[in-house]
Amino acid sequence: AVRDLDLPGTIGLAHSRSNSGGDVNWSHPFIACDDSLAYIANGSRGFFKDAFDANATACALEASGHRYTALSDGAISSYPVLTDGRCLHISDVMAHAIEERLNGGHDPLEAIEGAFVDLPAEIVGLFIAPSHPDRIFGARYTMPMCVATDAGGSRIASSPTAFPVECAWEWVPPGSVVTIDQHGF
Repeated sequence: AVRDLDLPGTIGLAHSRSNSGGDVNWSHPFIACDDSLAYIANGSRGFFKDAFDANATACALEASGHRYTALSDGAISSYPVLTDGRCLHISDVMAHAIEERLNGGHDPLEAIEGAFVDLPAEIVGLFIAPSHPDRIFGARYTMPMCVATDAGGSRIASSPTAFPVECAWEWVPPGSVVTIDQHGF
């Protein structure tokens, strides 16, 4: 196990996940074009699984020049499928949907909020970007997210049990977009 205080740098994202298909490229974080952002998510499309056409969204982003990294031959569960039959992780699509909005002039919170509206899911999503090296941007729909802050900075988790006992923490309200920095959210 790695303690977060032992890691280099001043900001970062870490995520573990079950084996839901794909290969090593299906690991978090998902990196958008030109390394413009790194995105992680916790949850699933859940209730919204049939609320939008993920295939069409993935194909439209690819047609506009986005290149995915979480590609596998053939369909996997209910993950999006491109016109050539390759399947990709929905979080890879989300990373590119956020990037598309950032490139369109939206600020980071508008970008993730717009991506969540177009690609709704029962998730928490977070991203970091070199253009904002001291912040993490996130959105919470239904999955839990809390932020702890102490002298060492801020930490984000799905449960307060992930934090040292001495940390003050707060739940991020459902349906929120947030900016997290060393002082909190």
